[in-house]
Amino acid sequence: MVEIQEVCRNALLAEAAKGCRSDEMRELIDVFLQIDEEVDASVLDALQSGFHAYQHDYFSNELSECKSSGQFDELLADLETIGSSLGVDPSSEIQRTQETKDEFEENESAYADHMQDEWKERSYSNRASEAEVREMFATLRSD
Repeated sequence: MVEIQEVCRNALLAEAAKGCRSDEMRELIDVFLQIDEEVDASVLDALQSGFHAYQHDYFSNELSECKSSGQFDELLADLETIGSSLGVDPSSEIQRTQETKDEFEENESAYADHMQDEWKERSYSNRASEAEVREMFATLRSD
């Protein structure tokens, strides 16, 4: 049984070293920290290599997939966990994520304002049409 665990552990570390999404990296960190109270150098090296691959191959795509403030917050939390757990510096990714989140929220607010203005305009237009219809029927009644 120990042999199977060792094979699985080594396979996970080999894949982690190639890079993965931030949430997957966080989960791997959680697993390896639970299994080994003291993370040995090979585990730490593999996870750090995985983070560097993440920076180059995965981060931009993951950032572009964020479509809500909550998703940005999850990415920020993952990056902070990875940084503190692995002793790596995700500050540039954190900064880009925060800037993109701020821009997203600003655009979201502007879009909401635009939609409210559009709704008011349509509502006013509908009221004007209703007034015209009432006026038309009022002229029919007076005849």
